Amino acid sequence: VLRHPPGHIQRTAAYCLRLGHYDALIRRTARALHERRRVMEAELKAHGLEIAGKGAHGGSSFWMQAPDGSDTAELARTLQKHSVLIEPGAPFFASQTPPRRFYRLGYSSIPAARIPEGVAHIARALAQAAQPG
Repeated sequence: VLRHPPGHIQRTAAYCLRLGHYDALIRRTARALHERRRVMEAELKAHGLEIAGKGAHGGSSFWMQAPDGSDTAELARTLQKHSVLIEPGAPFFASQTPPRRFYRLGYSSIPAARIPEGVAHIARALAQAAQPG
């Protein structure tokens, strides 16, 4: 934002880098994201949820595919009542009538220990939505 940050800020940043704090932060972050991804993948598989796409080298979310006829905007509203947030996929499609069955499921800010409960909520909500009546 600034063309020339103040010198004391530059020196502080350089000192932090020189002491290795930034490198340590990157290593801790990578370990945490790797663990969260591992737990998320295992839980998605255990609950039979369909991954539509994922990056080959990590990332912070999965692109998911709900069963035919699902409306992920409605699913998002239902899950929000249980403090589970998903991102409906329709806005990601350049179409007048985008598919409504896709959603993005992020995990970067979710502690690994809380992932199983959230995925279970998603699986239950999808199962209930699929029931007639």
